[in-house]
Amino acid sequence: MRRTLCWVLILGLLISLGMFGCEKKEDKGIKIGVSLPLTGEVASYGIRAQRGIEIGLEEINSNAGINGKKVKIIFEDDKNDPKTGVSIITKFAIVDKLPAIIGSAGSTVTLAMVPVANQNRVVLLSPISSSVKLTTEGGDYFFRVCPADDAQAKILAQWVLEKGYQQVALVYTNNSWGKPLGESFQRHFEEGGGKVIIAEGVEERTTDLRTQLAKIRAANVNIVVSPTYPVEGGNLLRQAKEMRIKAEFYGGDNWDAPEFLTAAGDAADGAFFVDPAEPKGDKFFAFTKKYRAKYGEEPDINAAFGYDAFLAVIEAMKKAKTSDGPSIQQALYGVSFEGASGKIEFDENGDLKTPVFDRNVIRDGKKVNIGK
Repeated sequence: MRRTLCWVLILGLLISLGMFGCEKKEDKGIKIGVSLPLTGEVASYGIRAQRGIEIGLEEINSNAGINGKKVKIIFEDDKNDPKTGVSIITKFAIVDKLPAIIGSAGSTVTLAMVPVANQNRVVLLSPISSSVKLTTEGGDYFFRVCPADDAQAKILAQWVLEKGYQQVALVYTNNSWGKPLGESFQRHFEEGGGKVIIAEGVEERTTDLRTQLAKIRAANVNIVVSPTYPVEGGNLLRQAKEMRIKAEFYGGDNWDAPEFLTAAGDAADGAFFVDPAEPKGDKFFAFTKKYRAKYGEEPDINAAFGYDAFLAVIEAMKKAKTSDGPSIQQALYGVSFEGASGKIEFDENGDLKTPVFDRNVIRDGKKVNIGK
C-alpha cells in the first residue's frame, strides 16, 4: 500500500512538472500608451481623438494585430495639465516600459512630455499638438500627424493680406502654443507688407477680455487676428459684441470646437478661421462610416487625427519588426500612407510633409468652408 501511494505521489509530481514545463507563457500582446485631455476645457479634442484611436484599434485587432499579437491601449486623462502629462509619460516610459506613446492634445502638455520621451528613447506621437516650438524643441522622438502652426500662421496671414487689410490687432493665448503662433503670424504678415498695430496676450481660461478690447477700440483697428483657445476666443467675440465693437475676427483651428461656439453664442456668426483641410478621400469615408455606426455622430478632424496617429505607430511597428523605441522611431521616417486626415509622411522634424488648410466662416452657428 505504501509502495503504491509512493508511486502515485511520484507520478503526480511528474505530471505536474510536465504540465508546467509545457505551459505557454501568457501572450500579453503589444501595449501603447495614450495621454489625452478627457476632462476639462479642451476635453472635446481628447475624447474625439480617443474615439478615432479606438476605431483603429478595432481594425488592427480584427486583422490579427501585429504579427499575430493583439494590441492593447492604455488610456490616461492628462486634463490638459502639463504636470499630469509628465507623470503619465513617466509611468508609461519607466514603469510600464512602453516603446510608443500617443499624446497629447494641448501643446503645453506635449512640450512638457517631450524631455521624458527623448531621455527614455520612447516615441511620442501627437494627434493634435501644433505648436511651432515642437518643430524646434520636439527632439528626435517627437512626431505629429496634425499640421505645425507655422504653416497655419502663414495661411492666415496670406488670407488677411489677400482681403486687402494692412493693419491688424493681434490677441493670442499667452502660452507655449498661442504666443509662438501669434509671433509666426506677425512675421508672415509683416513680411507681406502688413503691420500689427497692437499685440495682446491673454492668459489661459481668461473670462474677461474687455481690457484688451478697449485697447483695440482705442487703436481704431477693425481687423482682429486671434489665435486663442476656444473659450478665450469665444469670450473675445461675445464681449466685443457687448461693447459694440465693429470688427472682423480671424482665428485659428481652435475655433473649430463646440466650446468656442458655446462661449461666443450668436457673436460667432461672421467669424473667420483656418483649420486643417477637411478630409474627403476614400479612407476618410470608410472611417466616417465606422465612427458613425459606433458613436452615433459625425467624426471631426481631431477624430481623424487620433485614428491616423494610432495607424502611424502601428505601421512603424510593422516596419521595425520589433517593439523598441529607437527602432520604431527610425521606422516612422519611412511611414507613408493615406490616412483619414490625408497623406501621412514625416519630415526630419517629425512634422507632416504636406499640410493643407481650409478657410472657414461661421454662419448661423455652423462652420462653412469657403475655400483653401
